[in-house]
Amino acid sequence: MFNFSECGVSEVPTSRILNGEESVPGRWPWMAAIKIQAAWNRSISTFCGASLIGPRHVLTAAHCTY
Repeated sequence: MFNFSECGVSEVPTSRILNGEESVPGRWPWMAAIKIQAAWNRSISTFCGASLIGPRHVLTAAHCTY
């Protein structure tokens, strides 16, 4: 029987990373972090990732560039 009280409730945890683990610099050398600096407090945060596809090029998702 369908449970309407659970309709629209995701079974996935709210975290965007599932079963993740800490990494150290150099462990994934083909990956890049795309970061942004906030104008109001100068804090820096990662907002997207990218893959190195050549000596001078990275590939990222389109939504990361606008």
